Amino acid sequence: MLRGFTFNFTPQPWTKQAACVGEDIDPDWWFPIGKPEHHIETKIALQICRSCKVQFECLEYALSSWPVEGIWGAMKQSQIEQLHKQRKGAE
Repeated sequence: MLRGFTFNFTPQPWTKQAACVGEDIDPDWWFPIGKPEHHIETKIALQICRSCKVQFECLEYALSSWPVEGIWGAMKQSQIEQLHKQRKGAE
């Protein structure tokens, strides 16, 4: 549970390689609940994501598990929602 909410997440093999996993990483950076999208923690999370070698697997997981909360695959929740709608409309 992060910041008082729960979410369903099934650990995936690629998560072991994710740049967002580590002792010096605060998982709350990826769940900026109640903070503006340009908040410093969001910027840090996005910067880490952009250099992650499993960025695309993470984004695909978010799209296939919609709805999701937070930052996934170097995209903000609003961007993921928009991409999800585009993909759904193309089917």
